[in-house]
Amino acid sequence: MSSKPDQLFPYIASASFCAFFLVERAVLPRLYGTCSPTYRQMSAANRVRVCNSTTSFLHALIISTWVMYTFAMDENLKPENIRYESYYVHVETAFTVGYALSDTVSMIQQQYHPLVLHHVLLIIVGVTNTFIWPFCEYFGHLMVFWEVSNIFMNLRNILKYLGYDQSSSVCVANAVTFALTFFLCRIAPMPLFWYQVLFVCFPKPDSWRPEFFVGRTTYCCVIVLHAMCLVWFLHILQSVKEFLFKKSHVK
Repeated sequence: MSSKPDQLFPYIASASFCAFFLVERAVLPRLYGTCSPTYRQMSAANRVRVCNSTTSFLHALIISTWVMYTFAMDENLKPENIRYESYYVHVETAFTVGYALSDTVSMIQQQYHPLVLHHVLLIIVGVTNTFIWPFCEYFGHLMVFWEVSNIFMNLRNILKYLGYDQSSSVCVANAVTFALTFFLCRIAPMPLFWYQVLFVCFPKPDSWRPEFFVGRTTYCCVIVLHAMCLVWFLHILQSVKEFLFKKSHVK
C-alpha cells in the first residue's frame, strides 16, 4: 500500500507536534498537579522533566504498537523493495518527526543538549528517506522499532522523579526490561541491518541510480546513530554492574 508523501506528511507531522507540545506543557502539568502530591512538592525543573518523560513514554507506547502492526500488515516492506513506499511507514515517520521536533524544543528550553544530535539525525534520515527521496523504507521502519526500549527508559525516569525507591521490585523489573529491550531492539539487530543494507539492498542495480544518491548518503547518519546506541548500551551495562555490586555489598 502506498501513499502520496507530500499529501500525508505535513498534516500528520504538524498534528503530532501540536499534540505532544500541548500534552507536555498543558495537559500533564494539570493532571499531575491534581493527582500527585509528590509532583506538587517537586522543584520546577523536575516537574518539567517528569512531564517530558511522560510525553516520551506516550509517544514510545503509541509508535511501538504501530510498528508491530506494520510488521503484521505490510508484507511488501522488505529490504529488496527499494522503491516501495509504505503507507504505514509514512504515517509512523510523520508522527515521529512531529514528536521529535516537539521534544527537541523541550531539550533546548531545558538546556539539555546530549540528545539534540540524536533527534536531528533521526529527523534528517526520516524525512529524507521517506518523503523527499524515498529509498528502501524498510530500514527506516527498523529504526523506528528502537522506540520499544524507550517505553521502559521513560517509565524508569517517571518512577524516579515520583520518588519510587530504585531498589524496589517494580523499579528493578523495569530496569531489567529496559536493558533487555534496548539490546533486543537496538543492538542485536545491527548485524542483520547492515548485512541487509550491504548485501541485499545495495547490490540491486537501482540502488546506485542518481535519484537515490541522497538516500545512500544518509546511511552515514545511521552509522553515527548506531555508534550512539552502542555507547549508551555500555553505560547501561555499567549502571547494571554498579547496581549489582552495590546490592551485593549491602547484603
